[in-house]
Amino acid sequence: HRTRSNFPLACGAASSAAGFASLARALAALLEVPPEWAPYWVEQWARLGSGSAARSTHDEGLVVWEGGHARRAPAPEELTRLDHVLVVHDPFPKMCSSSRGHELASTSPFHALRVAAAPGRLRALLSAFALGDLGAVGRSSEEEALGLHAVMATSDPPLTYLTADAREFIARFVRYRDARGLAAFFTADAGTNVHLLCHPSATPGVLAFARGHKSAYVLYRGVALPWYRAHVVSGKRYAGKTTLCARWAAEAGG
Repeated sequence: HRTRSNFPLACGAASSAAGFASLARALAALLEVPPEWAPYWVEQWARLGSGSAARSTHDEGLVVWEGGHARRAPAPEELTRLDHVLVVHDPFPKMCSSSRGHELASTSPFHALRVAAAPGRLRALLSAFALGDLGAVGRSSEEEALGLHAVMATSDPPLTYLTADAREFIARFVRYRDARGLAAFFTADAGTNVHLLCHPSATPGVLAFARGHKSAYVLYRGVALPWYRAHVVSGKRYAGKTTLCARWAAEAGG
């Protein structure tokens, strides 16, 4: 059997977490694992490929990865069904993997501070979800994302995953959102692409803003909205251009 993902790979979009969770659930179904045991084994198998995939093995709701296991946390249904708009500035695999980023994080002077603050941040985030306070959820998520990239930027050697285009996009989004009072916030994983999460009532405005940026394309509900990029390869005759481009296209997924 073959599996295929329509999400950009290895570029900070959590595609591996989704992929390994799907494979683990398919394996449990194939082996006819009893329903009472399936959640445990699906989580364990998914974690073999990606630790954070454990969160994706749950069907719905707010899921927290803590103490080596994923668990459901209380939250109003309205806040567990936010719309997710992914703004892709670079769909290609990042030059420095997340694994390497984890290794370098400890060289940052901010790393220990971030680790020490993590339990308190998680408690504050869970409290905001339980209270149904989307504004507090957004503020906590944005602070966490910026803290993550501050650690990367101050590691040795420094890692700058967020490009100038991505940073400019975030700054413009915040101004746009605040001016219109949209119930939306941003986050960014270890990559150059920006995630926008929003209450369904704010989705039309968020999509209108995201579509207006020609330096990126938008993924919303699995559909890529219009965006084009051309790569021009030149060279002498018989220099290997055709072979090179064929390999490049295969690695990029088309």
